Amino acid sequence: MPAEIHSNSNCEYTKKADIFSLGCIFYFALSNNTHPFTSVFEQSTESVVNNIKNGKYFVEKVENSDEDYKKFCAIELIKQMIMLNRDKRPSCDSILNQVLFWDDYKIFKFIKACNVEEKNIFWK
Repeated sequence: MPAEIHSNSNCEYTKKADIFSLGCIFYFALSNNTHPFTSVFEQSTESVVNNIKNGKYFVEKVENSDEDYKKFCAIELIKQMIMLNRDKRPSCDSILNQVLFWDDYKIFKFIKACNVEEKNIFWK
């Protein structure tokens, strides 16, 4: 549950709260079942709630990516999705347009549009 709901029971529940929850789910799936607001030293429910209210997250454990750029993109997207300020969280459309979800063809078209020579591209 996002900070705005924890902090204010009269707060209007918006799509941005769902974005927060989805960010937590993404992180949970990509980090081998770890909550983004849980640290090695703080695992109680109370500390998790306090971390959520204070915007204190720990999202460096993304492990299920064999490509560094995908890991970086996933962490950056999750950070945006779980921001304390709900107005700064991305929209659903913005999330779906993230590089993380691009297929190889779309990445290739983007690189070609940037005039990067194909011989400089490292493909696995």
